[in-house]
Amino acid sequence: MHQHFSNLVCIVQQETIPSETSQDKLIWKHSDTGDLQLKEAYNFKLQQLQDLDWAKAIWNSDIPPSKSLLVWRLMHNKIPTDENLKNTRDQRNFMEPPSAYLDQMQY
Repeated sequence: MHQHFSNLVCIVQQETIPSETSQDKLIWKHSDTGDLQLKEAYNFKLQQLQDLDWAKAIWNSDIPPSKSLLVWRLMHNKIPTDENLKNTRDQRNFMEPPSAYLDQMQY
């Protein structure tokens, strides 16, 4: 077993198990103090943001906003297709026009 998990064996051997019991503490490894502060979490998340070159291409002043929105919705699978509408509507028939429901409503 030692030959199959040599890295794991080395890691386990380096750990020291304390003889007295103590309470566990969560440590934020991306800070100097180990405490999670809002500013540090924000900076950590900010580093992970992608550079969205495509966004600069579709959201520019030469392209009408309606077309930019259409492209954005296509890229994020947010176009109201029959399948998407079927999943989001109640138990109504998604192909039935809304006017058919006006007759059924009670005022």
